[in-house]
Amino acid sequence: MDVITLSAEQKEVIQEYLDGKIGMFNATEHQQKIIIQILDDAKALLNKLDAWDELGDNWDLIRWYLTKVE
Repeated sequence: MDVITLSAEQKEVIQEYLDGKIGMFNATEHQQKIIIQILDDAKALLNKLDAWDELGDNWDLIRWYLTKVE
């Protein structure tokens, strides 16, 4: 599998998301763009790995994606 790395800015936005400080509808436009890019990357990886069953009932792509980051 390819190595996934996140920028400091992506990590910051993800942490704010995980802490419940931001969501898709109350994030700034810049934060929304970062979240959308992360979600697009996560979906691409899910498709590449055919791993949709790993999401289970949660369907939190960002949390799943973080399990793949080194």
